[in-house]
Amino acid sequence: MEKQPRPSVLILDDGELDTVRRMLLKMDVKVKRLQSEAIRQSVPTPTDLLITSGNRTLNEMPELDPPLTPGQPPIWVCIHSQDFMPMRERMREMGVHFLLQNALDEDSRRRFLGQLLRKGVERRRNSRLPLGGEIEYGTETPSETGKLVDLAVDGCRILAQEALEPDTEILIRLPASLGGGEPLDIAGRVHREAEVVLHAGHEVYSTAIWFHALDAEECSIVESAIRGEQIGTRISALAELPSSTSAGESTASGEPESAADDRRAETRHVYDRNVQVLGESEPTLGCDLSLSGVRVAECGGLEDGTRVSVALFGAPREEPIVVDAKVIRVMAGDEVALGFDSLTPAQEQWIQRLLDSSPLIDRLDQSDADAGRTIMAELREARVG
Repeated sequence: MEKQPRPSVLILDDGELDTVRRMLLKMDVKVKRLQSEAIRQSVPTPTDLLITSGNRTLNEMPELDPPLTPGQPPIWVCIHSQDFMPMRERMREMGVHFLLQNALDEDSRRRFLGQLLRKGVERRRNSRLPLGGEIEYGTETPSETGKLVDLAVDGCRILAQEALEPDTEILIRLPASLGGGEPLDIAGRVHREAEVVLHAGHEVYSTAIWFHALDAEECSIVESAIRGEQIGTRISALAELPSSTSAGESTASGEPESAADDRRAETRHVYDRNVQVLGESEPTLGCDLSLSGVRVAECGGLEDGTRVSVALFGAPREEPIVVDAKVIRVMAGDEVALGFDSLTPAQEQWIQRLLDSSPLIDRLDQSDADAGRTIMAELREARVG
């Protein structure tokens, strides 16, 4: 019998993961899904991501061909409604990397799976963990309710109903499920002006918060929360992640890549130059840029999934380059995130030259003004397992 080709992403379930499949298809991820009777005794191992339901994982997992190898892709995610220590230990022995609770909201699930599928060394480290769930915050006492987007020992990002001014002193109360069995109050300050985003069809404020120095006990609790060690956490890390994609092996995008390409694709830089979406009447301004895409301001009329050609401008009087891209996300205020299709070596070199001359965005470990106009949201590498 002819050997089946290995898919990038494989879903194995008994009908429970319909929403996950639809979500991945909207993200333009190539997915193969097998259900119930269609799951044979042996199935081809995916190259990037294996997603299984809880019942399928614990009771009727087929043989994977080739077998899973510790330290090598794919990343294995189990989506389940139960969580107790013996079950975690069994999944850990099987090689499951992450346990996701069914209660995890769709936005956080999309962020998390997108992070795992994103090119780069960072997707293997999983340094940014979108936890989801409600959180309490306040300027004097935690009395308002928001959503925890992601967490690190350095800070966090929340979705709030109100815009908090930069440098506002604030208290964040981690719930008992993240705080070691008891709620944990952490003092910090609002790092920068909040960004208006759409969540569940409503405009909310995405607010970056820097924590003040944590003591040893607080740091230990937060690190434990990041690793998902508390029973009932919505995302729990069970096993050490694959270190990197094998040389020359395709990733979720279908493109071979080197470790150097991975690293650069994950780094965003300030990009406040003109961007022209061809076919639109007026140029607009860029917000940030990486080798994987660009975010642009005031570009209304585009829809998720639309493919466009984009002219990126560099130095004054320099000819722009034109690249193919796809609309990844349309945000409030007509901001649009565009993901590049495969770049030619010349295009990649041109963009890399721009990145080398622009300040970094989203770094917690660079506190001086030269580090860029925004320096929040890259989370420290968390040891897993």
